[in-house]
Amino acid sequence: MRLPMIISAGLLLFLGLSLPVMSQSSIEIAQSPASQNLNLRRLQFNRNLWT
Repeated sequence: MRLPMIISAGLLLFLGLSLPVMSQSSIEIAQSPASQNLNLRRLQFNRNLWT
């Protein structure tokens, strides 16, 4: 009965510690203006293709 609880607690602890490493919010925020400009240019290009 205790083994599944220990395993699940260890898994939650592992995911909780590795979650900040997996998230890329700071990188996305830093690249936001450049990627937004690129996405806008792609959108306009694709609209011109389809119209």
